[in-house]
Amino acid sequence: MLGRPDDARLLRLLLEAAEGSAVLIRRVCACLSNKQIVKILEECCARRDMLAARTRRQLADLEAPPADAEPPGLPTACFSLPAELEAEGDEHGPLLERLAACDDQLAGRLAEAASPADLSAQVRLMIDEATELFALNAKRFRRIVAQANRKRSDEAAA
Repeated sequence: MLGRPDDARLLRLLLEAAEGSAVLIRRVCACLSNKQIVKILEECCARRDMLAARTRRQLADLEAPPADAEPPGLPTACFSLPAELEAEGDEHGPLLERLAACDDQLAGRLAEAASPADLSAQVRLMIDEATELFALNAKRFRRIVAQANRKRSDEAAA
């Protein structure tokens, strides 16, 4: 294996984060009818798909052994979508809040795992970029919810 000692472990964590969150976003998209929000979510998902592909290439370049012995690095609850949120259907506020919470958790977990790790500069840069991507998307999702709430309260006041 080439690279620094923790490169493969952190890349696997990053791959798990990118793929798991992309699946969650697709599930949320299936619940929504607001085409504008769905388009934003699809763009976020496309960025995660590109991140996952880049991470897979990096893992292949490292010639890292399979991670069979490693436990999953992220809690599965991070990628879950409670049935009651799915059942709410087109009420996008709680769904987007769930995505924001997931991205906050992913950004925190990646940053926490990377800080003490012995990483190559290239892998550290990938982790930093992914952490920033997740943090920015969490803010973006919350901003959409805040705008919808303002619009709803303005309509109620009128």
